[in-house]
Amino acid sequence: MSYRRVVIVLAALAAVHATPTAGAPTTSPSPVPSVTGSASVAAVATALASVEAYYQTLPGTDPMSDVASVTAHMVSSGAFASATAGPGAISATLSDGTPVVIFTDRVADLLATSAARRPSNARRPSGIVVGPPPGTTIGPPTSHQILFLVNELDSAAFTPANQQQFGQAFSNLGFQNTGAQIDVAPVTLENIVALGSTHPLDFLDIATHGAVVSLKPGGPQFYANISNTVVSDASRALYAGDLAAGRLVYAFVLTRDKTVSTFTTFAFTPAFVIEHATFNPGAIVDNESCFGQSPLVATAVETAYQLAGAGQYLGWTKPVAGSSADQTDAFLFDRMLGEQSPSQTGMDSFVAQRSPAQRPFALPFVEAVMQTENRSPGIGVGTETYAQDAYATNYVYPPSADGVYSRFLVSDFGSANIPNLPIEYGLPSIRFVDVDERTNPVMGIHGTFPSGQGSVTVTNASGTYPAPVETWEPEEVLVDIPNEGAGASGLVTVYSGANATGVASNSAPLTQWSGTATFTDNETITDLDGAVGSGSGSLAVSFAFHFRSDVQPAVVDVDTTPEPENFSFTDFEGDSAGSITSVSGSFTPGSQAELPAGTTATFSLGTPGPINPFSTASPPSSFDSLPVPAASAPASCNDATPGPRPGANAVSCRQFTFIAYHAMVCTDNDGNHLCLPPPLGNAGFILGEYNPGFLTLTLDPSTYAVTASVPAIPSFPDGGFYQSNGHDGDSTANATLAVTIGAPVDAPTAPPTASPALRRVRSSALRR
Repeated sequence: MSYRRVVIVLAALAAVHATPTAGAPTTSPSPVPSVTGSASVAAVATALASVEAYYQTLPGTDPMSDVASVTAHMVSSGAFASATAGPGAISATLSDGTPVVIFTDRVADLLATSAARRPSNARRPSGIVVGPPPGTTIGPPTSHQILFLVNELDSAAFTPANQQQFGQAFSNLGFQNTGAQIDVAPVTLENIVALGSTHPLDFLDIATHGAVVSLKPGGPQFYANISNTVVSDASRALYAGDLAAGRLVYAFVLTRDKTVSTFTTFAFTPAFVIEHATFNPGAIVDNESCFGQSPLVATAVETAYQLAGAGQYLGWTKPVAGSSADQTDAFLFDRMLGEQSPSQTGMDSFVAQRSPAQRPFALPFVEAVMQTENRSPGIGVGTETYAQDAYATNYVYPPSADGVYSRFLVSDFGSANIPNLPIEYGLPSIRFVDVDERTNPVMGIHGTFPSGQGSVTVTNASGTYPAPVETWEPEEVLVDIPNEGAGASGLVTVYSGANATGVASNSAPLTQWSGTATFTDNETITDLDGAVGSGSGSLAVSFAFHFRSDVQPAVVDVDTTPEPENFSFTDFEGDSAGSITSVSGSFTPGSQAELPAGTTATFSLGTPGPINPFSTASPPSSFDSLPVPAASAPASCNDATPGPRPGANAVSCRQFTFIAYHAMVCTDNDGNHLCLPPPLGNAGFILGEYNPGFLTLTLDPSTYAVTASVPAIPSFPDGGFYQSNGHDGDSTANATLAVTIGAPVDAPTAPPTASPALRRVRSSALRR
């Protein structure tokens, strides 16, 4: 057999993952024995009623002793040919060989009742019904069935409303938009049979009683779950083939509650499920019941489901409290689907949730972290002892190294190597986003994504807009987004289907800021193109720019504190623009032989055109804000790399560059002997490359506001106010750069806080 088994104890226990490998098991599961004996329904009911009646005469203080007494009484009464107590049940045969199973997996049923213990509404005892079973409730045919089967007739041990919430959690994310049918139904034989080939399973959850049974005295042991289908002449005839093949057996739950009449139901084996249901490759079977991973039957159960096409089988080694099993499933679903608020599903009644909510995590990662989870308080609070477990008598958490405590095991049949796995293994999940700013900007969405291409939207106050997909990879999706307007910033969401359908990811906020920069340069000119003299010049430039970044702390691993992200962006957005607003000045040379007396030069604004990032003009007029390489950045700066990381900081140091060709015109009154032919001027500066200091942008991680810090004297290196055709004017500059940043747009809505990962267990001594 080729699979790994993961031990999940939800307590302080370290388990080891084996590396999963692909392939089918090399041996088939042990065959289910055929069944002899054909006692009538009335005879079965009479025999089981006598067992219940005898049990009521016992003290009910020591379940171990009482079950042993019942087992001995059954044989001595003559009504039974054999009776053997095992994990969770008494396996017996009537005098004619008809097999029956009496479930004893729920400790609360085995203890004496009292007015203080019994609910005021007189609960129904487990496995016993007071009316006809519910009919078939499976939905219409589908290609992907998600099914929660729950014992709806045992309200003392099971809470169907919990499974309803689990189903709602799947629905909240749009699983039905993938073609999936989500059903929460009674665990009846009718509902299992209704699956057939028209409802292939992606996910099957079973919440009912479970036990290790033997259908023949001394025969092999098998696993069985109790159903809500009552034994009658009609149901017996309907399932005669399954009874004869040993896929079904008559069943009963031993209880001390005498407030209701009791009925015999059917128990079913995994062989019954496999006989009547179809599994999509890699399907997940989640057995919430007791003993589903008992070492006595685990190999046979796992092999049967693997051969049927399942990719994983989950179950408990021993008895488990109903609330604990539901809580375990709730944690699995909540972290696998992405935390869902109480207003949607009430998930916080099972597991603690964090703020901000955690993103979805791939199923193997959730299963791995479940090994390290602690319960507060422990599962099954108390010191109950239990007779029918051959491996332990104490079911109190936390577990110990001797293996006497119930554990939740995941058997993985090499699912990583199964093609086209159900989406439950890994929903679209965003870790962080960044933008490669260019003329046509591209947003990178980093995380985990299904293999098939889906779609992406960006939502803000003005609406929801599609972001066309360029490439789709398992860990990165690239999409086109505009520079401004609809879809330029906001909540980014990835969907598993086209046109914003299918399962939705968590949403990551892409935040945008707008800023203005004003550059002024007032210079005293002492030399112009080799002519010595005196003069002055003034230049004013304004810039309106935009930039964007993902600045929300990101949850990197399951149940970890969100890690801050570097405040990082590649450059200003491509539609940012600047212009030279004014140029003025004059220059008068001294007495020089080559220039006539009275020669003067004047400076005026040329025609540089707009100044934009990523200019393709020749020569270009552009301005940029490039990140400073980490090797040359001050210690206070981050490393300019986007994404979450330990030690990330909110200081982005930028090399701010401005250059505008044809910015100025120089004219003189001597036939351009002093000025070269216009327009050849340019103006600009490079902040931080040659002169000390950088443009420093600092993010406030609580408000997401950005402030700018500018060095005192930015200036173009080795040049002055005017440059022409490679000849510089010598001057003394008095330049300033002022930068202001506006309020963030589409900033994260929640501060980066985290709550502890304590698990809440509802008080309960009930066991399945």
